[in-house]
Amino acid sequence: MPFFYLACLLAAVIHNQAEAAVQDVTPSEIRATTLSVLTFSSNVILVPLGLLFGWVALSSVFNAYLMISVAGLLYLMSWLLVGRNELRHVYEAQGNAPAA
Repeated sequence: MPFFYLACLLAAVIHNQAEAAVQDVTPSEIRATTLSVLTFSSNVILVPLGLLFGWVALSSVFNAYLMISVAGLLYLMSWLLVGRNELRHVYEAQGNAPAA
């Protein structure tokens, strides 16, 4: 059961960080639309993953949680290594360079 709480916590952290990054670089006029599209896109991805999780959980719940956590960690690592730098370049191009 603690693993389930950890998985939920990590999902919430990823969602929060992604939303904050989007809000930093999106003009206020289109921010709500952008966040709605991102929420829809995440649901399009999570529904099939949920079905895959249920199918894998038929044989082993632990393997299903392991599969989801590995996929989440790979996504988090790719976001930390690649995505964050791309968003920083966009933010700086808008003239909002961070204070040194």
